[in-house]
Amino acid sequence: IEPNESVTIDSGSTMEVLSTMLPKDIQLSVLCYSLNILNEVVKRECGEIIFAGGFFHERSMMFESPEGLSLIRRTRTHKAFISASGANIDLGVTTKIPHERNVKEAIMESCQSRILLIDSSKFGKVQTNYFANMEDFEIIITDDGIEEETADAIKELDVQLYIV
Repeated sequence: IEPNESVTIDSGSTMEVLSTMLPKDIQLSVLCYSLNILNEVVKRECGEIIFAGGFFHERSMMFESPEGLSLIRRTRTHKAFISASGANIDLGVTTKIPHERNVKEAIMESCQSRILLIDSSKFGKVQTNYFANMEDFEIIITDDGIEEETADAIKELDVQLYIV
């Protein structure tokens, strides 16, 4: 994340960890729609916050509404950090929660660079709500628990893979 960039931070516990790591010393514009992400971003005092509100889904800590979805579609960001509960080379990137699908699709359409930030335990899993193919992401960031076969398959898709 570079100074003066605009970023979208998706919902989920992995995204909450990312939001705690935002530098305090650079100015950013942050688009989010989850309570836990908003709470962390506000603490960072990093610049402009754009919050897409609506109906609160306690399980996912996410707010969702037609107006919020419209705001997401109209807001362009440099980078979008997107989470998933399943990522399968053949069947794509998926989520368990139906109301997340439309939001994730809108994010994918509204940013310059799509970054999948995902726990290695989610690879190979398939959930019911498909929203993207693996090759729709420019970058995938995961932990060192990723299997070598999966890492090789991602690299064959011409997607940058970062193992942290």
